[in-house]
Amino acid sequence: EEERVIERKAYGSHTPEFTVMFNDRLDGTEEVGDSVYFNGEFGEFGDFIKAKAIDDRAGCFAMMRLIETELEYDTWFAFTVQEETGCRGSKVAAHRIKPAISFTLEGTTAADIGGVEYDGKVCIVGNGVAVSFMDRSTIYNPRFIKAVTDIANEAGVKWQTKTHFGSR
Repeated sequence: EEERVIERKAYGSHTPEFTVMFNDRLDGTEEVGDSVYFNGEFGEFGDFIKAKAIDDRAGCFAMMRLIETELEYDTWFAFTVQEETGCRGSKVAAHRIKPAISFTLEGTTAADIGGVEYDGKVCIVGNGVAVSFMDRSTIYNPRFIKAVTDIANEAGVKWQTKTHFGSR
């Protein structure tokens, strides 16, 4: 079978548009260059799942599990919105709560699919949690990153560095 190759095109704060670069008979009416989108319905395929906003949902799931545990420190949990458009929700929460330290918990894209060169991959599925050390607007404190990775190592949690930070 032919492999479908798509290219992500980001348009500011709008939903990313995906463009069919090579037609593989989606339903027979598409042409090269037609705009397509992901079906947002939950689905399973093998050991993987797909759904709209699965990265954010994964973070919500992790926080809900943490809420159920006995934590060593006073902890606030903020389920926020608009992370892709400047973290508006988390900025409001941080301003109100004024935490000593904060974490973002979410999934990330892997891009470890066939046809993606190694330098285009963000992380590799199965190689552990992705630890970011920077994004398009912030470089995180190296002591914080070391503390997080030391804790992961002590707990036997596999981790990897997130290596790609959005549109080039």
